[in-house]
Amino acid sequence: MAELLSGCASFPFRCVTGRLNQKSEGWFWALREIDLDVQHGEVIGIVGRNGNGKSTLLKILSRITSPTSGSAEMHGRVCSLLEVGTGFHPELTGAENIYLNGSILGMTRREIRAKYDEIVAFSEVEQFLNMPVKRYSSGMRVRLAFSVAAHMDPDILIVDEVLAVGDLAFQQKCLQRMNEFASTGRTILFVSHNMPAIESICGRTIQLSKGQIVADGPTREIVPKFIASMVECDAEIGEADISLLDHPKRKRRNRSILTRLRVLDGLGKPSTALTLGSPCSFEIFFHEAVVRKGLGFCITISTEQGQKIAILHSRIQSRVVTQGEQEGSLRCTVDELPLLPGTYSIDLSAGTWDQVLDSVEQVTRITILAADYFQTGELPSPNQGILALKGRWSSIASAPTPSVSLPHLPLKDLTSPDPIGINFENNSLYDWR
Repeated sequence: MAELLSGCASFPFRCVTGRLNQKSEGWFWALREIDLDVQHGEVIGIVGRNGNGKSTLLKILSRITSPTSGSAEMHGRVCSLLEVGTGFHPELTGAENIYLNGSILGMTRREIRAKYDEIVAFSEVEQFLNMPVKRYSSGMRVRLAFSVAAHMDPDILIVDEVLAVGDLAFQQKCLQRMNEFASTGRTILFVSHNMPAIESICGRTIQLSKGQIVADGPTREIVPKFIASMVECDAEIGEADISLLDHPKRKRRNRSILTRLRVLDGLGKPSTALTLGSPCSFEIFFHEAVVRKGLGFCITISTEQGQKIAILHSRIQSRVVTQGEQEGSLRCTVDELPLLPGTYSIDLSAGTWDQVLDSVEQVTRITILAADYFQTGELPSPNQGILALKGRWSSIASAPTPSVSLPHLPLKDLTSPDPIGINFENNSLYDWR
């Protein structure tokens, strides 16, 4: 009893001391100076790095958290899906939690009963409905939670990064459902790190950084800028402008012909953060003390595990070789880079048709970022390959199309050592595609 009374007596002083210490250390603002208007029927994506206030903003709009200052006004029926299993009781079955969660979201018992079969069918967990939710996987819980929210028919749908828990097929199903919401004039606020999903359903995107809005505009403009800024903050990306004069990965006994490499994005700016399907360029600078003709250049793209994916070769692809100049530079332009998101290594080499004279391994690394390359809102999963090849699909006609035989085209012999008749001038930049 004495300890209890002593604790009560000292509580005000401990509170004051705690506040003074907190003030001296500085406040951390999860959100600050947010001024945001969302119109009826808008589909808005909210992007930002982890810890920058996205989830806090949605909790304030959902009236789960009260703001320290200011106010948030929502007009219409709001449905929030913020965390996996929110509003579920672990000891109750899936069927019982449908009624419980629907009631929490504002549905009447009659509404839930009328839509019960649709909710169960959408969730695809029918055979587990009589099992306690505590035995569900996180994916099963998010299926059931989103299914209840999706059939609430709200005026405003607020979705946090919970769809990442579900499998690829269910994610696409949820995105399709949100597209249906958007087409009927409902308002959607969507937080996600899935940029193709943001691009496919959101016409407007807001970027948060350190609790403040740093960009607000059309998705097609905000998402590429956000991706670039996100990768620039990552210390693991490679350099975009590299001197090769003293590069540690140059093979021994090689002549130092390659002097510099620049990687440029679609805007012509040095960057190793490249978006899937976007254009890019590689600029190679060279200097050769022993001048010779017929020197070609090769760029090799490999996975981080060392698997070679593709080469860009000046001689093979564009018949571009040196004509006796001592130094110069070349540019290789790729109109669409079809690499799936990930990190790739770049090697360089220079040589004649039958001999490599200089090579530098792992000159730099490029990071490929996700984008809606196929204009469908979908991307292949990483275990489905490396290249994102575009294919045109169509239904096969009932009557077979007659085959047409094409004549064989002559292939010019590229192995001959003859110098190619292309005129070069010293210190100039040339293109090969």
